[in-house]
Amino acid sequence: MTIVPVEVDDAAAVAHFIERVIRASVDATDKEKEDFIVHTRRNVELWAAAPGEALHLKCVAAGGALLGVVMVKQYWNLCHLFVAPAAQGQGLGRALLEAAVSACRARRVRPYVRLNSARNAVGFYERLGFVRVPDAPAAYAGMQFELPL
Repeated sequence: MTIVPVEVDDAAAVAHFIERVIRASVDATDKEKEDFIVHTRRNVELWAAAPGEALHLKCVAAGGALLGVVMVKQYWNLCHLFVAPAAQGQGLGRALLEAAVSACRARRVRPYVRLNSARNAVGFYERLGFVRVPDAPAAYAGMQFELPL
């Protein structure tokens, strides 16, 4: 596996990959999944229009198959981390997140990386050192995390 920057030409394939992963892996209602898909597609579109405004990495297999993606807007707002269902549990999410956090430290805008977690990803983020944001807005209570840089 290799972790490399996402190229603007990859935007449509990445958005499609994310949609497939959300439908297969995210613990959410159908309505929530549709909202997530719209939101992540918009984030990918915004990134493609201004790639310097976010860190966007992908993990690819030796043959070039897309295994995972991570994007951190403005180098502090982790807006998505997705791993193909067949590749989950193999350390790819951890590797993508560690690569992203390392790059964000180098471009430090805020003293943390913050995210809103899906229900089924809470334990993953906690194991990697993220802590719950105590003053998170009510809509994100218990689901907003940050990792100090």
